Amino acid sequence: MKRIIIAASLIVFVAGLFSLGLVLKGRADSTPGMMPSAQAADDASLARRLEGTWVSTFTYPDGRQYQSLLTFARGGTLTQTNSIELEPPLPATNGQGVWEKTSGHEFATTYTFFLFDTSLNPAGSVRIRQAITLSGRDAFTAVDQIEVFDPEGNVLGTFCATEQATRMTVQPVTSCPIETPSQTSPADRLSPARGWKR
Repeated sequence: MKRIIIAASLIVFVAGLFSLGLVLKGRADSTPGMMPSAQAADDASLARRLEGTWVSTFTYPDGRQYQSLLTFARGGTLTQTNSIELEPPLPATNGQGVWEKTSGHEFATTYTFFLFDTSLNPAGSVRIRQAITLSGRDAFTAVDQIEVFDPEGNVLGTFCATEQATRMTVQPVTSCPIETPSQTSPADRLSPARGWKR
């Protein structure tokens, strides 16, 4: 009986390897001349498209909304802050978590932030899981699963929400004069800042 089980397991394993070989061959055929290293570089390029800071509109099921900032760092970490995290009765910390590319233009994240009561005693935490789809180089949509925990880690509730985000880009200064060191006098450069004492 034991030999039969082992033989069956080997058959399943070999069949899995064969299927994997067909999948890889199909990918190679669909991208002529694409070497494994080139494919890896392409995957890395797709992943880098998520790196950076995004301005997101978070929408609750009842239609309420708030603004959020999400920063995705190379290596798979993320930080999050939002426009309501200091509001009573449950002010919160920033969120921290991780992200990864799942397929094509799709990504998954998980991050957590902590909750406090109005006396700043620990009141629990929130964990958010996101399924992100890039809808362009500088835009994405996401479906969020939100879990709320009490201080002991028990689940108090779960609900879903959606997000629409755009990439934050550098905006040049357009309406303020910019002084360079060459435009200031030697005396100005040597004098201490106003309000400072030598």
